[in-house]
Amino acid sequence: MNTLNLNIVRMLKVMLFAATMMAAAYWGGKWVKLKTVIAASRAPYTIFIEQRVSRTGPDGRLGEPFDVQTLAVARASDGSLSEVHFLPGVSQFTSDPSKIRFRKVTSISQKAEVHVYSRGQSVSTFPLEDAELAARKQPAQDPTCQTHPQLAVQPKFVGIDTFKGLRVLKFQAPRSGPTGDIWEAWESPDFDCAPVFLSLTTYNADGSVKEYATKAATWLSREEPSASLFDTVGIERPPSQAVEMDLRQDRPEAQVPGNHEGYRRIDERYWELKKK
Repeated sequence: MNTLNLNIVRMLKVMLFAATMMAAAYWGGKWVKLKTVIAASRAPYTIFIEQRVSRTGPDGRLGEPFDVQTLAVARASDGSLSEVHFLPGVSQFTSDPSKIRFRKVTSISQKAEVHVYSRGQSVSTFPLEDAELAARKQPAQDPTCQTHPQLAVQPKFVGIDTFKGLRVLKFQAPRSGPTGDIWEAWESPDFDCAPVFLSLTTYNADGSVKEYATKAATWLSREEPSASLFDTVGIERPPSQAVEMDLRQDRPEAQVPGNHEGYRRIDERYWELKKK
């Protein structure tokens, strides 16, 4: 796969991931269920996360991670949420805009979800309904993390442990058959039930492990996050154009395929919300 196509695939994963809480083609949408848990916090926080993905080799053993990325989830005291994706090589939390490639900001004051593409100085704004805003302001419905009223399917409680000095409750999603994916979340009552560790195991048709992905917090803070993480200044563009402007920072001739199904769908959502 050439560099341009690799960049397009990676950015597509980021864009869809931002639209549905890390639900890109890569993650298969399994993190969507955890989005409301992360957003539903009473107090501000910042969680810096390292994401690793390993694939099973011919010998049946998981190899070294082939995809390592860093991101952060920051929540302001007004309920605004920022999901920050850093450039390759960033291994420690920073609010420096030059180290950030993409942010998804749920802005309470703007009543919108704003996708911010830092390098291309572009933004794509998705208005939110009042009901959505109200839901994002609510604290965790069960601050003990023992139940999850906001989820249609309740995860299975599998134990209590300690992670980064925090007491965590471990939950696992019910598996659908021998080849069904398994995700596990460790939630911290000290961080209003935000997941501080997530894992996703995908399987081959024969039941063997195909891929193993994790998102693990490496740094946490309860201080008010930097206002720069919630900055939504930029030139308004449809998502496909915004991604193209970002890719052109690497290759000036880069273009997003106009008939790409992923871009078509998110552009349709963008324009549909603009009509309301």
